[in-house]
Amino acid sequence: KRAADTQIADWAKFVELATDSQGTQSADTLLHAAIACHALQSGAQEEQTHESLRSAAQAVAMKLRLLGRLDSAEELLQKYAVEDFMAIKTMADASDAIFSVSSNGHLFSAAGRDTKVRMYDTQQDFTAVRVLEEAADLIWAAAWSRNLLAIAGEDMTVRIYDADQDFVVLKTIHDASGRVMSLAWNAHLLAAGGQDKKVWVY
Repeated sequence: KRAADTQIADWAKFVELATDSQGTQSADTLLHAAIACHALQSGAQEEQTHESLRSAAQAVAMKLRLLGRLDSAEELLQKYAVEDFMAIKTMADASDAIFSVSSNGHLFSAAGRDTKVRMYDTQQDFTAVRVLEEAADLIWAAAWSRNLLAIAGEDMTVRIYDADQDFVVLKTIHDASGRVMSLAWNAHLLAAGGQDKKVWVY
């Protein structure tokens, strides 16, 4: 094994390269991956692992700050609650159960029984900025891929919105013969599955 500080330096460099070529969202994803890898590889006791994770987060945060992606290391530590996963924000706008939450790095979406999708802006202290109300019944799944948000639910319909075009509905898909309960993106592909025992790939 290489020393932990060497791994941290490598992660920070990897984040720098990926951020330069792909943007801020990839940096968030890589940070999660770096912290997870370090936790698995360290083999340390719990309290030692927490300290290692803090060091890793601070090293990556420093690199992100130099790149202009983050104001301070403490901001990152608060955002990801690296040490003990403490809650940093609670949103309680929904009028009924929430079945799905998803994020593209900038916006969080929450959807569920009340048929609405609520948008929260992570750059404005999770302020509610938009509510989508096109669904005719409860929403089982919501999934982001960059600027595209897909939702699906009890009405057997998949809807795809474009956040870059004021959440216009780009496509409405009615292929399923039962409720659609799961969505997943893979690059430009979208998969949907549900009650009809089929996976539809678009």
